[in-house]
Amino acid sequence: MTCNYSKVKILIAAFILAFFLCGSFYFLSLPDITKKCSGAAGVLLFGLCFYQVMVSLFKKGPGIVVDERGIEDFQWGWGVIPWSEIIYVSIGTIKSTRFLSIETRNADVYLSKVKGITCFWKYSNEVLGFPPICLNFNILTPGVDEVFDYIKRKYPDKIK
Repeated sequence: MTCNYSKVKILIAAFILAFFLCGSFYFLSLPDITKKCSGAAGVLLFGLCFYQVMVSLFKKGPGIVVDERGIEDFQWGWGVIPWSEIIYVSIGTIKSTRFLSIETRNADVYLSKVKGITCFWKYSNEVLGFPPICLNFNILTPGVDEVFDYIKRKYPDKIK
């Protein structure tokens, strides 16, 4: 099963992030120091997210591939996570955002391939009680439910 980048979803995300980014710049222009700090944090956060979304707009090829080799993620560059390394797969949820959580025998092997600020996600996932490897399907099609159903049919022993 191949999950490709959805240009429509990417453009919607870019529009929403641009709106929040403009609001953050507005807060940055206000005289109150608390609002300036909020604006600066917003510019940093929403700016990084906007950059990532715009990079995704121009990516070629699939975002995620699930096949007989395992789960291969092209969004973050983890490479193929073989089925022999996967203990279980489940759907995690934070508010209304659903994602695929993958518990592996040795997550550090895959996380060591990720560079920069992306390493932060490993620690935030652990703090929130999720496995260190989680895949987001917000800008991909098909979505997390279709992929989870596919894994459930093909690899039922990997479902938690």
